[in-house]
Amino acid sequence: RPEFNLDEAKMRAAVKRTLAMLQARQNSEGAFGVWHAGSYVNPYQTTYAAHFLVELREHGFDVPAPLFDRVIRYLKSLVAEKHSSLEELRAASYALYVLSRAGFLMTNEIGSLREQLDKTEPKRWRKDLAGLLLAGTYKLLHLDQEAQSLIAEARMDAPVVTSYRHYYDPTVYRAQ
Repeated sequence: RPEFNLDEAKMRAAVKRTLAMLQARQNSEGAFGVWHAGSYVNPYQTTYAAHFLVELREHGFDVPAPLFDRVIRYLKSLVAEKHSSLEELRAASYALYVLSRAGFLMTNEIGSLREQLDKTEPKRWRKDLAGLLLAGTYKLLHLDQEAQSLIAEARMDAPVVTSYRHYYDPTVYRAQ
C-alpha cells in the first residue's frame, strides 16, 4: 500500500525473515508449530499463517513452493476431516476460505462442511465467525444468494465467547 510510505527494502527483509521463520516452524504435515516445528500446533493459527502466504502471493511476493504446497495439503486435510465442535468447524471454515482464496474450487467441501455445522451447532454457527467465513467462501464461489443469506445474520455487536486456546475473542470475530 503506497500510502503507508513503507521502506520497500525493510518490508522485503521483514517478509524474508517471516518466511524463514515459517519454514523453520512447519512440520511434516504442513502445519506450523507455535514455537518450533515439533511444538503445539493449532489449526486456526496454521490457517492464519496460510492466509498470510496467500496474501503474499497475491501481492507478487515469492513464496517458496514447498512451504506453500505443504500448508495447502494440511488445509485440505483439515477441511476433509469430520469435526465435533464449533471451534474445530470454525478452523475448518477458515481453511476452506483460505483455500478458495488460493484458487482452489471447493464446491463439494463447502456442502460437506455446512452439513457438519448444521448437525453440530444448528443454532449458533450462523452468528459465529464460521458463518462469516462460509459466507466469504460462497461469495468467492459466486454463490451470491447463499453468501448474502449468511451475511444477513452477522452482527458487529454479536456476543462472542472468548476461547484463547482456539484463538477466538470479540476482536478476532470483528477483525475477520
